[in-house]
Amino acid sequence: MVDTEMHLLRADGTWRVVSGSAAPLPPKPGAPRRSIAIILDLTARRAAEEALARSEARYRGIFQKLNDQLLVAEAVRDGDGAVVDWIIRETNQASQRELGGDGPPLLGSRASERVPRYFERVHERWCHVLATGTPWAYEARSMGRDDLVRVFRLDDRTIISAALDVTGQKNAERTARILTARYERTATTVPGALCDYAERLDGSAVFTYLSPGCLELFERTADELIGNPDLLPQMIVPEDAARLGSPEARARREEAEYREEFRVRTPSGKEKWVEYTRRANLGSPPSGSGFLLDISARKQAEARIAEERERLEVTLRSIGDAVIATDEEGKVTLMNLVAEALTGWSADEARGRPVDEVFHILSESNREKAPNPVHRVLQDGKVVGLANHTALVARDGSERPIADSGAPIRDPSGRMIGTVLVFRDQTEERRAEAAILRSRRELLELVEKLPLGVFVTRDGVIVYANPTFAHYLGHDRAAALLGQPVSGLLEREETTPHGQRADFRGPARTEWRARTVRGQVVTLEGEGAREIDFEGTAATLWAVQDITELRAMHAQLMQADRLASVGTLAAGIAHEINNPLAYVIGSLDFMAETFAALERPLPSASLEEVAQALGEAREGAQRVKAVVRDLKTFSRADEERRSAVDLPRLLDSSVNMVSNELRHRARLEKAYAPTPPVVANEARLGQVFLNLVINAVQCLPEGRPEDERIRIVTGTDEQGRALVEIHDSGPGIPDEIRERIFDPFFTTKPIGVGTGLGLAICRNTVEALGGTISARPGHPRGTIFRVTLPAADSPLESRRPLPSAAPGTRGRVLVVDDEAAVGVALVRLLRKEHDVMATGRAHEALDRIRSGERWDVILCDLMMPEMTGMELYREVGRIAPEQAARMVFLTGGTFTQQARTFLQEVRNVRVEKPFDSEELRALIRRLRGATT
Repeated sequence: MVDTEMHLLRADGTWRVVSGSAAPLPPKPGAPRRSIAIILDLTARRAAEEALARSEARYRGIFQKLNDQLLVAEAVRDGDGAVVDWIIRETNQASQRELGGDGPPLLGSRASERVPRYFERVHERWCHVLATGTPWAYEARSMGRDDLVRVFRLDDRTIISAALDVTGQKNAERTARILTARYERTATTVPGALCDYAERLDGSAVFTYLSPGCLELFERTADELIGNPDLLPQMIVPEDAARLGSPEARARREEAEYREEFRVRTPSGKEKWVEYTRRANLGSPPSGSGFLLDISARKQAEARIAEERERLEVTLRSIGDAVIATDEEGKVTLMNLVAEALTGWSADEARGRPVDEVFHILSESNREKAPNPVHRVLQDGKVVGLANHTALVARDGSERPIADSGAPIRDPSGRMIGTVLVFRDQTEERRAEAAILRSRRELLELVEKLPLGVFVTRDGVIVYANPTFAHYLGHDRAAALLGQPVSGLLEREETTPHGQRADFRGPARTEWRARTVRGQVVTLEGEGAREIDFEGTAATLWAVQDITELRAMHAQLMQADRLASVGTLAAGIAHEINNPLAYVIGSLDFMAETFAALERPLPSASLEEVAQALGEAREGAQRVKAVVRDLKTFSRADEERRSAVDLPRLLDSSVNMVSNELRHRARLEKAYAPTPPVVANEARLGQVFLNLVINAVQCLPEGRPEDERIRIVTGTDEQGRALVEIHDSGPGIPDEIRERIFDPFFTTKPIGVGTGLGLAICRNTVEALGGTISARPGHPRGTIFRVTLPAADSPLESRRPLPSAAPGTRGRVLVVDDEAAVGVALVRLLRKEHDVMATGRAHEALDRIRSGERWDVILCDLMMPEMTGMELYREVGRIAPEQAARMVFLTGGTFTQQARTFLQEVRNVRVEKPFDSEELRALIRRLRGATT
């Protein structure tokens, strides 16, 4: 039998699908073989099958492309028929992505393997659907996705599960809840009131919702205002209510977005500014939402800002500088009147124009366009200045030199919102600068030609000097002094009146000695000016003059006055010396005659008389020594040497000089209170007091000492200065001449009696020491001269007593003095305690020391021929320093500057001639004790 399917072409030209079957018939004898064929038309069947296949393909395409997760699961039963698991029989791509991922396909896998975490819950629900046939729907969230799951039964063995993704919906619902909560919080916390409104048929609006903020804003509750269209309009200030009722305002309310400001008066009487903003909703009847805000504080701030702006504009119009303000794009927003005048643009014309168009500047050096500072400010955000030599080109083409600066304008948050440009016309400044430069050149020419020395210092260093000052110091060119410290030009020992090293950094008047390049010493006097600006830095200007010759003349005048004073006292001094000399000579003559007549031992009475004569001779010599000592105080030539001076001792010396005149004219009273030492030249200050005492003595009549008095007072004033007052009981100074007594050459004495310089020298000396001198009437008569001087910084030096030498030991003493009699006298005085050798030549003493001889004490005269004591000291110090330290210098007076300087530099002990024998013996004992 044959069965086949074929296409059959019909006579009408159409094709049919047919199925044919053929089979042989049983043969009949002698008959030909026969077959039977059956043909079936399958065209309709095949068409139905194709339609079904297409439908199934479409279903599976849709099934696979659905975003919902679809799967068909078949129940797996155990031996008791209970469902224990599920096999996935069919699924779509969404399920494969969600449940299978990149793993094996879901088909044929068990649910317990695919969703082990949720299997129990899913299994329970699927079994319920399979058993009851009731669909099951539930919501599930997994991996950030929200699903709505529905489960249906297909037959008694299979179910189908469809999971719909509702994540967007859920998110929208959550967002709506958040927004609702946020809106409710905002409505209760914002400084104002949220509202909803609806319009009525008559055109008025009524609130349908108000947030709680309306109570603080209007002092009315929401219940009072909602549904009551008349209450709020009654609260609006009448002027604003009229404005809101104008046609223009009503037209604006027709717009979708509406904003208005008005004032309300609350039940408590407060007036508030309210801003109302609302947006209309589409629909019918018209409605919308809005916001009511209290803007009273803002309105007050705006009023203050308006006041400040008006004040600023007035200020800008008033200041002398030109001002241009721009926005952040560099366009002009503001100009004051000065800027209008300089640029040629009015503020209205310039507003909104680029700043380069209004503010056109050129470089004066190359005539090219200069960078506009506004652009640099906008670029860098910081203050910038205009380059030097810049010219502004006005609208009419005129030019003028200017100077300016630009700065950013920032809002409260710091954001730059524009720039401000401030500039000024420098035409007059340039003219003034040119005039100043001319004046400076002329002044410099004048200073260069001045007969006074002028120099400028900065921190004590010379930064300018004129030719005259250079000439003072022996320089041909002033440039040779630049950079030199002023202190380096001074004599090494130069000090201020108070003993410190001279300092030239301040404005004080000063006088000092300087050494020229040729080694000569010159005296300069000058006054430092206050600080000046020299080449842009603070400095001190000095004007000095060479007063070397003036000081020499002054010294001669002072010496003349001193000699005049001593000459005035000559008779008294001679009396003071002649009296003791008379009995010294008489006593010595008596002893000479007595010893010449000796042929037998003197009786004891004669020996007593000789001893008395020797004592009287010695006492007379001591009186002569004291007179000479006081006289030396006032005859020293070292006018510039200063040291700490004991005022009471110096006053005693002054009184001693006039003691002979004094005893015949007045009684002397002393009232010495504790008095600080002062720094001064002893001879010059002694001359001051000597002159004052002489004047006091000479104003008193002779012969009545019991009726007149001179009182000398010392002490300390309230400022801590040393105080000296000299009172006399004379006739006093007439009022009409009291102001002139300190003038040079003024005198009331007869010609030939006084020079008229005494009090003038006193004043100059005291003021040079930083002190004061004055005269006032005494009580009930007479005159009081008062002198005050600054106290010294350190007390008077006192020599510490040296330890005594061990008793019973003899020392070795060398005496070096060109006066043989002095040497012999010293040998006689000291040989009882020491081994003494005397020589009249310093060279011999040096040879002995060089040969190795050593001495405990060397008594050496300072001034000797051939080799002085100073030269011997230096040579001994070179070969035997310890012997130089043992030298004691004997001097009858330092007559040279070299000797005075030497004694100031060395620390060795010095002894004034004539010396006291007991003091000399004690000194040698102390010196030996210090070295042993």
